[in-house]
Amino acid sequence: MSSTNTSPSPSHAAKTEKSVDDLFQIIITIKDNQESMRKSLEQRMTNLEKNFTREIKENMDKLKSEMTLEFAQVDNKIKELETKMKDVEFKLTQNVNIENSANSVHPKLVFKNVQPIDNESEESLKVYANGLLRALELDFDVLKVERITAHLNRTATSPNQRPKPLIVSFADETQLEAGVRQGDNLAPTLFAVFVDDLVTEINRIGKGINIGTDSLSCLLYDDDIVLISDTVDGLQSLLHCVTDWSKTWRLQVNTDKTKIMHVRKASKPKNDYEFQLNNMTLETVSKYRYLGLVINENLDYKETTNELVSSGSRSLGSLVSKYYAMDGMDFDTYTKIFDSTVLPILEYGSGVWGHKRYDSLERLQYRAIRTFLGVSLTTPIPAITGDMGWYPIHHRIQVNIVRLYCKIEKGNGNVSK
Repeated sequence: MSSTNTSPSPSHAAKTEKSVDDLFQIIITIKDNQESMRKSLEQRMTNLEKNFTREIKENMDKLKSEMTLEFAQVDNKIKELETKMKDVEFKLTQNVNIENSANSVHPKLVFKNVQPIDNESEESLKVYANGLLRALELDFDVLKVERITAHLNRTATSPNQRPKPLIVSFADETQLEAGVRQGDNLAPTLFAVFVDDLVTEINRIGKGINIGTDSLSCLLYDDDIVLISDTVDGLQSLLHCVTDWSKTWRLQVNTDKTKIMHVRKASKPKNDYEFQLNNMTLETVSKYRYLGLVINENLDYKETTNELVSSGSRSLGSLVSKYYAMDGMDFDTYTKIFDSTVLPILEYGSGVWGHKRYDSLERLQYRAIRTFLGVSLTTPIPAITGDMGWYPIHHRIQVNIVRLYCKIEKGNGNVSK
């Protein structure tokens, strides 16, 4: 039997080796071309980015200069209008003969829709005005009565037109025997002086609650006052004190807004005593809104936090709408707006009610974080809070509690943030 030799010939092996070398060379050439092309594209993108940035900066500078010029023109127009308005007011003042010197200023009252009277004159109008004032039980000395149409020298009033108002000037502006005029600059100072005397009278009774070595009988904020006592007789004594003080200084207490609330544990029954203020029985309620916070008889602040979350949600909705309208914000801007508009609402009064954790506050912050990160509701909370780096609401509230405690310990001292 003969055997067949299957080994390749030398020439065939040489050709195969050369083909492999050529293939490797082609691959190396392609790789070099790709690297060169990548560097070229990166350089072109860098150049485009620089040019684009430069163009944007130039356009922004140009727009800024144009806006500055336009604002300056608008300011000039406003100043011109103000000057013209002053001239018009001066001319009107001259036409109506109003004396503006310090020694001739008189209080005025305007009566609208006063029908014309027969043989209308200044004397007849003065008699008519005196009759109106007597009907209103106002003891004023009328100095002058005129219709506005007479001031402005207009044509006679047609039957279809509304009657023009009357301007009644009084001879003396010191008619008030008690209180101050609405919006008077002295009102806050005078009221503070009066209320300080009330605090002294309340503390002298000594019917408040004991906090350590101190006694607390009342809380004041502007014209709101809270009377505090741990006994029925003690609270009624404080109400009698307020009644006597208000009569002495001729001030009135708004009994419609004055309520009684028995703060206690839920297991204890409510007191049914009828408290009196100025011979009027006060209503006993289970909750009361004080300085924007709803306080109930069991000191459960769930309703308060629900209202804060609702208000904070509206504020966050405004922030989110601006976020999408601007096609996003950077982290610092978004955080600054959230800290300035949403957090103050969520933390309002938290030094008082923050001893308990409320998850609804945290969920609102999670919503703000998800909006910025652009993640879904299924994203784990530790992941989004770790990426955002914001403190939990509960931790911030604990800090507020410590600050309030330090402020109370220091009296009127301020606590630095």
